[in-house]
Amino acid sequence: QSLLFSPYKDVTIGLDPARPAIAAEPWPGTQPPPVLTWAFATGECGSERWGGFDTETFARLNVEAFVRAGRGYIVSTGGEAGIFTCADDKDMARFIARYASPQFVGLDFDIEGKQSNSQIDSLVLRALAAQRVRPALRISFTLATHAGSDGTRRGLNATGERVLHALARHRFDGAIINLMIMNYGTADRRWCVVTTGTDGSARCDMARSGLQAARNVHRKYGLPFNRIAITAML
Repeated sequence: QSLLFSPYKDVTIGLDPARPAIAAEPWPGTQPPPVLTWAFATGECGSERWGGFDTETFARLNVEAFVRAGRGYIVSTGGEAGIFTCADDKDMARFIARYASPQFVGLDFDIEGKQSNSQIDSLVLRALAAQRVRPALRISFTLATHAGSDGTRRGLNATGERVLHALARHRFDGAIINLMIMNYGTADRRWCVVTTGTDGSARCDMARSGLQAARNVHRKYGLPFNRIAITAML
């Protein structure tokens, strides 16, 4: 498969509440990424919310704009500030149908610790069923990660491991694990790859730590590299 590069757009920033349309056309002289990730839908699938916007209006305006511009989009859910749940295949089908178009590239489930085991399990089952119906749909689960360089291969936290266990239990072998390579905390080899700055202080080397995080997940959990994505934060 070709490399997918898709920045996230927080839809709660910079959109007109009366007309919540993301700018699908590029600024003059710029080259936009071919795929943009809309973040974040929260709530229950089929009755999800995008911040304070009307869901139907948001979906209609942006699907039409991205189709017209010939740009792909990924619908991302959950995030640090909210959760996304899905308990029924019919509700998942209604959720997907709202954003369906030839430019609809995939679904991303950003899970950051608030979902219960049963909610994670249900979400994995609904996503698996959706991909069976639409095999071309890219499904990813975005998870927090460390980048331990002390030999422990420390990577996913307990929430991330719960997601991996659910994926393995239901044999969802097509799911992508998207690692959030950011916010490692204290510059310590338990959490990241440490380098020394020009002032002599220790700091996390963000580029090397990102690679280390991917290697840790690959080696510790046996996840192939072609199922690992990484997302940095500017």
